Amino acid sequence: MEGRAEPFRGLAFHWHPPEGGYSGGLLLTRRFFEIQSAFQFRTIVSDSTDLTPSSTLKLARIPERFLNCSNARFHVVVRALNWTLHAVASFVLGLLYARSADFIFVPNSEVPCSTAPAFLVALLSRKPLFLLNLNLRGTQGWWMNRHFHRYAARVMTISQALSDELAASIPRGDIVRFPLGVDDFSIPRDSSPTYDAIFVGRHVPEKGIEDLIAIWKRCCDVRPDLRLAMVGPCSTSMKNHLMRIRQSLGLSRNIDFLGPLDESEKWHLYATSRMCAFPSHVEGWGLVPLEALLAGLPVVAFSLSAYDEHIARSPFVTLVEEHDLDGFAAAIIKYLGDAPDARAAADWARTFSWESAIRTEERLLLEALQ
Repeated sequence: MEGRAEPFRGLAFHWHPPEGGYSGGLLLTRRFFEIQSAFQFRTIVSDSTDLTPSSTLKLARIPERFLNCSNARFHVVVRALNWTLHAVASFVLGLLYARSADFIFVPNSEVPCSTAPAFLVALLSRKPLFLLNLNLRGTQGWWMNRHFHRYAARVMTISQALSDELAASIPRGDIVRFPLGVDDFSIPRDSSPTYDAIFVGRHVPEKGIEDLIAIWKRCCDVRPDLRLAMVGPCSTSMKNHLMRIRQSLGLSRNIDFLGPLDESEKWHLYATSRMCAFPSHVEGWGLVPLEALLAGLPVVAFSLSAYDEHIARSPFVTLVEEHDLDGFAAAIIKYLGDAPDARAAADWARTFSWESAIRTEERLLLEALQ
């Protein structure tokens, strides 16, 4: 294929809910379509997220009022139905458009309702299947999904820790990896910050949101006037649950649930906060800590293996043993009393660029096709 004049044509299967703007995986997919130049894509996505490929087929989703219902049993049934409908529709559309594609690509292959139809389409159309896995811990249906990864033409991931987990589970020894980048939309820091700490991310248990409220209670026992901003998407049932916890701990004046914000609002909040508290238990890479560093904020997080290749080496980050809530609170209090140099923290984080990440991903795909 050397000397090929035309770009390779790919058919991508992508799943991400509307709140995915807080996901490194969604940002990676967006940046890939914006920066790469070797491919033309037709992309099948589940919602109205703007991924800016050459052609996007958007599938209808079940309305959020049903997906966020409070009845647990009904919630599970509706979620399962939504995923099943998405997988079937993706498969049918994929069969229609696979003929004109050179390869099949899943940029978030940890989600089985994208990987399963992509695998079947690749099998029936005899096109190579390329998978990019962004997470393994806490994913659903891995008992099935692991088989799709075993037979893919190429499997990529974003950290050595995740590569090792995948290799142990699949197993295969040819998994390739590349680091993510980070966008720098930082603005000058406020001399009188509104919040003492900020959390950004989906409000789900694996992100440690209940731990964070318990940690903040410990901090407020030391300094009762502390304020925490919690930014990110949250289902109605989860928000009601978190608000009950906040009230029971007497933290109604100490914690603000601000919901999902656009990029400018999010970076404004970084600029009006003193530090970032990020007690996530599951990360494939860890985008939020890098954003916080770019904004000049020190970071406290749990010590996850996904951080070994970046923020674990930063002098502006304190990593605490997972589930050590007392140690996490103590690290927050320490930073609030003795903050590191904001400019130095930002300079350290600027070494991670999307341009470098996407060029590496592009090269790995080209190598597999050639």
